[in-house]
Amino acid sequence: MLRIFYILIALFCAGQVSADQTVRLTTGEWSPLISHRYENDGILPLIVREAFALQGFDVIYQFQPWAVSYKEARDNKFDGSLGWAPNEQRSHDFYFSDPIYTSRKVFFHLKSLNFMYNSIDDLKGLRIGVTRTYKFGSEFDNAVKNGLLNINYVDNNPENISNLNKQVIDLFPMDLLVGNSLINRYLTVESGRLITYDPRIFAEIPISLIFSRKIPDQRARRLLSAFNIGLAELKASGRYNRMLQLQKVKAGQ
Repeated sequence: MLRIFYILIALFCAGQVSADQTVRLTTGEWSPLISHRYENDGILPLIVREAFALQGFDVIYQFQPWAVSYKEARDNKFDGSLGWAPNEQRSHDFYFSDPIYTSRKVFFHLKSLNFMYNSIDDLKGLRIGVTRTYKFGSEFDNAVKNGLLNINYVDNNPENISNLNKQVIDLFPMDLLVGNSLINRYLTVESGRLITYDPRIFAEIPISLIFSRKIPDQRARRLLSAFNIGLAELKASGRYNRMLQLQKVKAGQ
């Protein structure tokens, strides 16, 4: 009887260790970089998985709308969330990891629009489609905050690319890889050929993993440290660069 008791205790402890080594993250659709439709849920979830695996952790993802992902991660229903750019407000709710990816933002527009970006002044008078929760660097975000730009907000990227196609908006700021993926997935070949992008990258935004400040501080610091160390090891091995390069080839960049 005593032997059975010790066996049960050992199994319980093993379960606790396993749970402690499992990281539960929310995220949303950001195809082709993050998507439940892709193998390994996309390149960024794969990078996170491999970085954590190097430190002995497993990762479980829950795909949700971005606003829901943020709220549930913030409220300690998950350890954190993948796919966020740092800003002052978010830093009150989360710890930010080292950058996983640098999002290079460009302006997509119809070829019929004579547009070239040099400064914020070039955007005045144009209808700009912005997906809620997205950030585009301090210069653009401050211009929006100060009411200098004509912004049309929508809840998701497919709606914005559709609005651009229908000429509801003039410009759609978006990550270069993501924008091209949206065109290929949601528009016909004929419609896609009518869209181009200004080659100037107007913002480079670091994308990180975030950990809620409401989870026990010891676990938050442990997860943050483990991930950053694992990510550094992944980069030092060359594996990180090979994965990103393969993603660019797949996207035709």
